[in-house]
Amino acid sequence: MSVKLSLFGVCIATAWLGGSPVGGMPAAPAADAQYQLTVPAAGSKDASQTALEIQALIDQGVADIEQGNTDTARETLTTALTLSQTRNHPELGIKAVNALYPLLTADPQQAAQILEQGIRFAQSANDLASEAQYLVELQDIYFEANDFEALLQAAERFEAITSPLNQPELQLISQAMYLAAYSVSGDFEAVYRYADQVLALTEQLFPGDAEQRLTVLEAIFFAYDKLPDYERGLSILTEMIALTQTLGDIPRESRYQMVAGKYHEAINQFEAAIAASQIAIDLAREAN
Repeated sequence: MSVKLSLFGVCIATAWLGGSPVGGMPAAPAADAQYQLTVPAAGSKDASQTALEIQALIDQGVADIEQGNTDTARETLTTALTLSQTRNHPELGIKAVNALYPLLTADPQQAAQILEQGIRFAQSANDLASEAQYLVELQDIYFEANDFEALLQAAERFEAITSPLNQPELQLISQAMYLAAYSVSGDFEAVYRYADQVLALTEQLFPGDAEQRLTVLEAIFFAYDKLPDYERGLSILTEMIALTQTLGDIPRESRYQMVAGKYHEAINQFEAAIAASQIAIDLAREAN
C-alpha cells in the first residue's frame, strides 16, 4: 500500500535560506526585476553583453509564465539555462533553474535533471543556500523513485552543507532526510531512530506548535508507510487526526481518516476500517 503524502510539503523557513521554505523553490524574479550581475573581469564587454542577454531571456520567460504561455516560457528559459552553462554564468543559471523548475514538476525525470544542473550551478557559484534547496527538492523525487543511494547522497550532502551552521532547524530537516532515505532501504531500526530524533527536535524547537508537529508527523508517517509498518503508522495517524481536530482542519482530518481506514483494513481490523472510512466521507461532505 502506498499513501501519497508529501514528505516536504511544508518545511521550515530559516534566515540562512533567505526566509523561503527549504522545500519550496525561491520565487521567480519579476519580469522587471533588476539583477546584480557578477561578470568575469577578462573580456568584460563580451561577458557583460552575454549576461544581459541571459537576463533578458529569464525576464521574458517569467513574463510568459505570468501570461500563461508555459510552452514558450519553457523554451526561452531552457535557452537561458544553456547559455548560462556554456558562457559560465552560474548565478544566472540558478535564476533560470528557479524559474524553469516549477514548469517541470509533472515530469520527475526532467525535474530531477534540472535540479541536478541547479546543484552544479550552485556549487560553481558557492551558493550553499540554493544547493540545499535543490537537495531537498530532489529528495522528494528520489523518494518516489525508491532510489536509496541518491537519497542517502542527498542527505549526506545536505548535512555537510548545513551542519557547520549549528542551526537546529536545519538539523531537523537533515534528520528528516535520513529518515526518508532509510525508509526506502527498509532499515526499520534506522527509521525508528531518526523518527525519535526528529520528534525530539520538533519538541525542542516548536513546543506546543500543533501545525509544526503535524508537518513532522506526516514525514514520519510517510516513512512508516514506505517500510511498511502499519501499527506504528496507525499510531502516528491517530495523533495526526487529533491534531487536525485541534486545528479545526476538516479537509485534512477527512484525508487522514480515509488513510486510517486503509490501515485498519491492512491489519484486518475491518470494523474500525469501515468506521474510519465513514467518518472520512461525513467530514468530506461537511467540508463541502
